[in-house]
Amino acid sequence: MTTKKTAGLMPRSEQHAHREAITLKALSFLQDETYSTTAVLQELLGYTSRQGIKGMLNKLVKEHLVKHHPIKNLAGRGIDLWGITKRGLYAIDESGVLPDNVRGFEPSRVSLMALPHKVEVQKVKIALLNCG
Repeated sequence: MTTKKTAGLMPRSEQHAHREAITLKALSFLQDETYSTTAVLQELLGYTSRQGIKGMLNKLVKEHLVKHHPIKNLAGRGIDLWGITKRGLYAIDESGVLPDNVRGFEPSRVSLMALPHKVEVQKVKIALLNCG
């Protein structure tokens, strides 16, 4: 019997596969980009609420696949950066062997001057991915 409360929910049998697919999509994007903002990842993964994307990203932080780093931009506004860790890189690497020169997200290497440009390039990349 389906109630109104569970009418639009995904069946439990599909939830795990869906979460794995979302995690893989996020980690694959971060593998290429190293780090991104909450808004960009929200657009990439199709989340409609800020709470939903932050909840998913915080689960990845607890699994040590992603690192969270809040910063202030040049205008003084707070921005949440999410970057892939070395463990996250290993989690999506098929061979299981990464070169020594592969690095995870290092907040000290983020340039506040280049950040707006990097975010715009990521948005264009997402738009192109969505177009096919």
